[in-house]
Amino acid sequence: MEIAIYSILIWITAILIASLDLVIFLGSRSLSSRVFAAFTFVAALWAVTYGFHMVVLNPNTALFLVKAELVMGMIISAGFYYFSRIYPDDKPLKNNLIIILTLSLIVTIFYFFYFHTNFLIYGAYMVDEPQRWGWKYTMANWVYAFNFLILWLLGLGNIYERILNSIKDVEKSNLKYMLVALLIGITPPFILDIVLPFSNYFKFGWIGPITSAIWIFIIAHSIVRYRQMNVKVVVTEMLV
Repeated sequence: MEIAIYSILIWITAILIASLDLVIFLGSRSLSSRVFAAFTFVAALWAVTYGFHMVVLNPNTALFLVKAELVMGMIISAGFYYFSRIYPDDKPLKNNLIIILTLSLIVTIFYFFYFHTNFLIYGAYMVDEPQRWGWKYTMANWVYAFNFLILWLLGLGNIYERILNSIKDVEKSNLKYMLVALLIGITPPFILDIVLPFSNYFKFGWIGPITSAIWIFIIAHSIVRYRQMNVKVVVTEMLV
């Protein structure tokens, strides 16, 4: 297995994201903060997996890793949607159980189709680009792309609605930063890692995991600032 510079950059990004998640998870007791830490930790795992799928030598291993990435992508989308419903108030939702069960069902359905059938994706092949492997979608995979996009759009809509309804200047400012960061950060992964592969174009797919750090770090900054977390104290406790 040859380690490419692209994979190293992706893994460094993943380590930074995971470290930040640990600080937030340990430093805040609020539900929304911990949900954010959980689903963005999956984003770190997604980045690690992407780095490996670029460099492995076996096509079956590459295909397995790609399937894992896509399932993790749906988990991230579901986690973000749930986060957008509860942040920043952490108020219990009337239909909380229904939302969680629905999101879990969506993830489970895609897990089944990716790992137990060839209905959505059916092969990996060599490509002469920064990453070694491309993959073959069926047209049915647009269902995945549609669900992925809808969950993010609904989540962004929830953030925007909270901006309109917020009466606190600090809260409104944080939400605005989050909305802009999300729009900037999620667009490259969606286009480069979901849409363009339908046209067998994989040249810039490695950019997706790196740019995902944009929205994760900006939202994390908003959470730390809004929750008034003392990062130095949390890090010191972790080290001790």
